[in-house]
Amino acid sequence: MRRSLPTLLAFASAVALSGQAFAATPDRTELTLYRSDDSSLFSADNSGAIASGFALAREPRTLDLQSGTQEISLHGLPQFLDTEGLSLSIDGGKVLSQQLRLDQSQSAMLSGMIGKRVSLRGNGQATPDGVLVATENGGLLIRADDNRVYWTPATGYNYVFVRDEDYAASGAILNLKVQASRSGKTQALLSYPTSGLGWRASYIGTLQPGAACRIQWESRASIANRSGRDWNDVKLSLIAGEPNLQKASAPRPMMMAKAGMVAAPAAMDAMPRQSTLEDYRQY
Repeated sequence: MRRSLPTLLAFASAVALSGQAFAATPDRTELTLYRSDDSSLFSADNSGAIASGFALAREPRTLDLQSGTQEISLHGLPQFLDTEGLSLSIDGGKVLSQQLRLDQSQSAMLSGMIGKRVSLRGNGQATPDGVLVATENGGLLIRADDNRVYWTPATGYNYVFVRDEDYAASGAILNLKVQASRSGKTQALLSYPTSGLGWRASYIGTLQPGAACRIQWESRASIANRSGRDWNDVKLSLIAGEPNLQKASAPRPMMMAKAGMVAAPAAMDAMPRQSTLEDYRQY
């Protein structure tokens, strides 16, 4: 299914992440939603982003890279992204470091424009268009097309225009240090789990006119997006079951035996066992 999921609000915070190797990219974003019965996720009030529900996202991205090491930013990510499950793969490139920024203050917004082509307007400034290199206290360092670098203080402009149709000011920002083997546009795949999304089934029974006591049933899927970002033109999959999530807090202990090292009974009890898919149907 192709769907657009508008969001209500975007919020913020800050953490650090790690990268992965390249994998094949889909033609558009793939979003898998698991069933959730949390009423707050489906409420009609304007309470903004909600850390409930569970979804898996695979987003294709096109990056304009230069050969060598550089810093770039990916915008429009959900607020409740699970950083431990995030992976980024780049064709012909390697991620050296990455940092997720959820802060949506003015400083964070300007920092998210680093690496983008910008234009400044207002206050009679004469800084030419160019790529934003750095920002501090509202001041901007811009590299123009002639490779000259210009510093404009916060009082030197009124507006900043980003010359990038893929730039999205809402949601979180992933700042990356990337090493590329070649220059030009290249494909990347960003995969991660997140909360703030979910779905549930709803059924409507309408009593039909007449004395036959007949009811017309309708089945519907209610989809909630309280993730802090918009989703457009996604390939949407719905999973009937709820996710079973576990995170081990520490490695299981081992115990010594005369015959050698064996796993403690608690560790063996926790080993995976074969079972059926139960209600994990996909729609």
